[in-house]
Amino acid sequence: MYVDVKKQEAASLKNLPVHTSRRAKSRFAENLLFIALSLLVVGLLTCGFIIESYILSQTPLTFLFGDNRSSCSPDVVGLTSVRYHSDHEYYNKLRAVTPLKPPVFYGEHTALCKSRIHLKRKHYSFSKCLPISGRKDPTFCSGADRMDVLEQKTSGHICRASVLHMLLVEVYEELQALGKSPVILYGSLLGAVRDRSMIPFTEDADIGYSGRLRVTDDLHRLLWEKGYHLFFQDIWR
Repeated sequence: MYVDVKKQEAASLKNLPVHTSRRAKSRFAENLLFIALSLLVVGLLTCGFIIESYILSQTPLTFLFGDNRSSCSPDVVGLTSVRYHSDHEYYNKLRAVTPLKPPVFYGEHTALCKSRIHLKRKHYSFSKCLPISGRKDPTFCSGADRMDVLEQKTSGHICRASVLHMLLVEVYEELQALGKSPVILYGSLLGAVRDRSMIPFTEDADIGYSGRLRVTDDLHRLLWEKGYHLFFQDIWR
C-alpha cells in the first residue's frame, strides 16, 4: 500500500508540468491570434479612411452639395496683352510660365468672378481681395524677392515678403508711368535701406505719391488688368 501511494504521487508530479505547459501555449496562441485580428481590423479601417479621404478630395463640391450651390472661375489675365514698363527678367519669365488653373469660387464668393471694374463707392473695400499667405520667418525669408513667386511652390515655401515685393514694384511702376512721382515709405523704406529687400515679417508695402488719385484715373484700370484691385478706404489700397 505504501509503494502504490508513492508511485501515484510521483506520477501526478510528473504529469503536472506537462498540462501547465500546454495551457500556457494555448493561451499564448489565443492572445497572439487576438492581436493579429486587432491589427488587421485597424489596418483595414485606416486604409478605408485614407481611400475615402482621397475620393472626397477629388470629388467636385458641386457633386457633394448638389447643383444648387453656384460656382464660377474668374477670367485669367492674358500676359501677352499686358503692358509692362521694363524688360526685367521677371516679366520675361512671367510670360514663359505655364498659367495655373483659375480658382473655383462658390456661393457668395462668386462675386469675385465678375470681370468688370466697379467704380461705385460700395465696392471700395477688401471684398475683392484674396488673402496673402506665406512664410514670415526671417531666417528663411531674408532677401525675399518677387522672382521667388514664379517658382510656383506651395505656400509653405513662399515668403509673404516675395508677394509684397511683387505688388510694390508693379504699383510703383504704374504710378511712375502716370507721373505721380512715387516714393517708398515707412517699413518698406526701412527694409530697402537696411536689408535691400522687404522686411520678412512685414504685413504690407508702403508707397507715397504726389498729386491726387481719382477713381476714374487710368491707374485703377491698369492695375485691374494685371490682377490688382485698387480701392479707397481711408487711404488708397
